[in-house]
Amino acid sequence: MVALNLSEDNEFIEALQKLSLSFGIGIIKLDAQNISQSKILSPAKFKTQMDYSVVSELAGKNNIFSKFLKTTVEFDPENQSRYLNEFDKILEDDDFEQYLKAKKIH
Repeated sequence: MVALNLSEDNEFIEALQKLSLSFGIGIIKLDAQNISQSKILSPAKFKTQMDYSVVSELAGKNNIFSKFLKTTVEFDPENQSRYLNEFDKILEDDDFEQYLKAKKIH
């Protein structure tokens, strides 16, 4: 997960830590002025098993996450074009800098 600003709220920080521990999700605080100075707050880790109680909790609280789960479960490598609108494109550094400028994220 990449974020420009992170709330200092304890409940929010606990939720981020839960995501990182449960799913191996990495957390990066983006420095829009100098992308190479962005900080990895929690590195991503490969997980062989999911914490299904947390998955269920998150899916119940967030309809977008619930739809994302459905998409990933139904993913078919033979029909990848179906998912082009459901996942963000991965940008190279130069393209990412242009994207930030276009969105006025400094």
